[in-house]
Amino acid sequence: MRQRRKKNQIEASRSRRKRRFSRGGEAARDRQMHTGASVRPGVRRRRAKRQRSLARFGIVIFFAACFGVLLQQAVITSLDGDVRALQSQVKEQQSVNDSLEGKIISSRNLAAIEAKARNYGMTEPTAKQYVYIVMKKSDQLANAKGIGGYLARWMNRMQQ
Repeated sequence: MRQRRKKNQIEASRSRRKRRFSRGGEAARDRQMHTGASVRPGVRRRRAKRQRSLARFGIVIFFAACFGVLLQQAVITSLDGDVRALQSQVKEQQSVNDSLEGKIISSRNLAAIEAKARNYGMTEPTAKQYVYIVMKKSDQLANAKGIGGYLARWMNRMQQ
């Protein structure tokens, strides 16, 4: 008795589901159940065509994205090579600059230093370019750094 009741409940729920999700009359429902055919035969073809076109579109988008990534990597690699070339040029110029500074410092001849400075485009300052600062002797000592400046400030306080 219980088993019969259970079977009836299962069959009733199946028939409710069938009615809820199907379209058309009883004949269409029977045809769909037995043959697997759609209610309208053109619907299946249209769905398949739509799915194929969506699949093609997805494949095209996928390959376009892959191509974009590859193109971006090629540009980055090219720019990386340019950056490395410029870095090597900077290092080379820095080494040349350091060697020239070493040569200038090593030569103690002021005339040679002046001649090289003039070759680099340096000139003597004009009278308007000079700035004169006059300080009192006590200010000079008070502004001194280190232990000498400390002693000078202490002596100034003692005098006052």
